[in-house]
Amino acid sequence: MRYISELERKVQTLQTEATTLSAQLTLLQVLFFL
Repeated sequence: MRYISELERKVQTLQTEATTLSAQLTLLQVLFFL
């Protein structure tokens, strides 16, 4: 079961990083089109 909880933690970290990345991409696009 510890293996599963570690996997879940890694997935959560990846999701957070993906959200941050997409937010940065959106910001870059907005700045680029100004």
